[in-house]
Amino acid sequence: MRARSVQVFRSADAGGDPPARGSHIPLIMAALKDLLRQRGLQAKDVAAAVGVTERTLARWMAGSGVTLRALEDLARVAGMTVIDLLDIVHEGRGPLVSSLSVYQEQELADNPRCWFLLAHLLHGISVAEAQQQFELPEAEIVLALVKLERMGLVTLLPGNRVRLKVARNLTWRKNGPIARARGSFLKALLRQVDFIDGKYVAETNVTRLSTASMAIVEEKMRALHHEILQLAQADRRLSDDAGCGWYVLLMAAHKMDARPHDFLGLGQDAPASPT
Repeated sequence: MRARSVQVFRSADAGGDPPARGSHIPLIMAALKDLLRQRGLQAKDVAAAVGVTERTLARWMAGSGVTLRALEDLARVAGMTVIDLLDIVHEGRGPLVSSLSVYQEQELADNPRCWFLLAHLLHGISVAEAQQQFELPEAEIVLALVKLERMGLVTLLPGNRVRLKVARNLTWRKNGPIARARGSFLKALLRQVDFIDGKYVAETNVTRLSTASMAIVEEKMRALHHEILQLAQADRRLSDDAGCGWYVLLMAAHKMDARPHDFLGLGQDAPASPT
């Protein structure tokens, strides 16, 4: 099936309207095809992820009729942003890495300031904005930037600007250093949460799901997380008077080792309820 996917992407090069002379679309689409191949994605999967037919996808991959919105959707499926794709084309380099080594993750976990600064940069927040949110002296921010550059995660530019050397949707290792550090961080935050407070917003459910369904749930979580980040980026233009504040957002699913009714006293060994 994967060979068929590659063939579909290749055959698209010959179809559709030719791009305008001098257009960078062929280079962008070539980089995009490489990314999709590297992720082992089939054409039908990519088409389904962006909500179009395989025929439309083939036209887009040939550079015909592709819009900025379509390019954004395709880049998301490839684990990139349009900015990342443009960087790849501009620098003529390979795709940005989407995961770090264990050593790099451990370095970030051991340096929370670098970790949080990188997280801000991945979300499109400038160094200046991050410094303002951290309420830290410029010297400390510079030290964190230098550390990130030494780790190979950013390239420093004049004026404390940076160019990311990793994909914006960086994937952390499961049970890796960052996952463990993030777990400790969330535990500390959630100890302060009053779950019966009216300000607490949540939807909770316990249900049976297959492994395939859980994979879909995970993808939907990633998509919702992306939408929330877009809302946060839009809200950065608002003042604090508009009701902006810090929120702990947690989306999680955990397989239970027992049946849910056991927790409710409905197990076989539980005493019968009075009628």
